[in-house]
Amino acid sequence: MTKKPTKPTKSVSNKGLPSKKNRAVFGVLTVLIAAGSLYVLTNWAYAFFYVQPRETRIVEIYESLDLGDEYRVEDIAISGQKKTYEWDPNRSYSSSVDLIRGLTVEKTFAELDAKITAAGFTKVDEAYAGSIAKQYHYRSEKGEYIRVSVSSKVRDDAIVNYTVLNPNADTPADILALDPNTGPSNVTIKVNLDDNNE
Repeated sequence: MTKKPTKPTKSVSNKGLPSKKNRAVFGVLTVLIAAGSLYVLTNWAYAFFYVQPRETRIVEIYESLDLGDEYRVEDIAISGQKKTYEWDPNRSYSSSVDLIRGLTVEKTFAELDAKITAAGFTKVDEAYAGSIAKQYHYRSEKGEYIRVSVSSKVRDDAIVNYTVLNPNADTPADILALDPNTGPSNVTIKVNLDDNNE
């Protein structure tokens, strides 16, 4: 048998292959990009599947009250994210809407009570019973809560104005004696999907 001639071997150059150092840098970059992508995807999923549906439900509750244009909106703070108090994780912040209604405190509360009850909520208690500023708590069958505070805007403004102008003085008796039922009324409606511990 005759031997076939062998082909001469060519030396393979490493010019096209990355060095070990470059491969390590590429690996680290790949891991960082994957981790960043996972972080963004997780935050998006949390917002889309948890926060947004909760915020939508809170807005639905406010809309179910059918307040109309008679209530002038002063401030809105709605969030679907459950935010617990730093000092008490069993309590959470509520979404809140501040309004003004051109009726007395009693008439405003009677109107709100009817609207909240019609929306499927039941009055569960009165906070600070006997105080000048009324606050009532309502609960739905789903365990959602509405807290309503109603007070006289005229009286509130007089107290605040005097305090701002005279920061070191006690509020005079004639201001404190203003009728707490005088309209228009300041209204705060808070909605909490989790608890009534605010």
